[in-house]
Amino acid sequence: MAHERVTANGGNGLMPDHVRDMLPWYVNGTLSPVEREAVDVWLGRHPEGRAEVEALRRLRDAVAAQPPAAPPEQVWAHLRARVRRRRAHQLDWLAWAWGSLLAAILFLLLWATVRPGIVLRWEVNGATPAIVRVWRVTNGTQLIPLALIPLTPDQHVGTFVDPLVRPWETYTYRVEMLDEQGRLTWHRTVVTPANGVWGYLAGIGVVSLIGGWGTAWGIFRFRRRSVRLFAHRAC
Repeated sequence: MAHERVTANGGNGLMPDHVRDMLPWYVNGTLSPVEREAVDVWLGRHPEGRAEVEALRRLRDAVAAQPPAAPPEQVWAHLRARVRRRRAHQLDWLAWAWGSLLAAILFLLLWATVRPGIVLRWEVNGATPAIVRVWRVTNGTQLIPLALIPLTPDQHVGTFVDPLVRPWETYTYRVEMLDEQGRLTWHRTVVTPANGVWGYLAGIGVVSLIGGWGTAWGIFRFRRRSVRLFAHRAC
């Protein structure tokens, strides 16, 4: 069997808890029509409960009459400073991340354009070959094909760039020239270190870092100024 808990109302009667809980909203006029009607019905049957309603109304009016309390300017200044520091920290982190990403993309684009590596050059004298074949020699005898370059009759000078090299190693290449029947007419073995690649890689790296980070910092510096202006106006 369900029981409804009730509490004493100043010794003048008993008020159910569910009615007491709704009185603040009743005084503020925020109850639903059904709930307000239930409170009105109860108060109509128990006039002694209106004393508590009047007490709540007096409390509401007293609170509403209080002047609005504004925090001191020091509090606003401290809050603005915290917002600026947090925003600046977030923008700095994003600037570093985006700058690194832009630098990596720029490095790859420059590397594909400049193609730093070992450059093999040849010049045709005498009989004009039809094809130049380039091999990389590993382990002394193993040949790895790198390129098969067709030549035109008027092409007497040519180059080939091997970009997939490590600057601290030395590489061996075999360059062959073949005639139209595929017969070997000339060949040469070249041994060369990749030391010269360091300069190209360093230059590309510096340009990429300056371009990537410079662009990112410029964009995020503008955003930081916008955030400061917005925070100043908001406060």
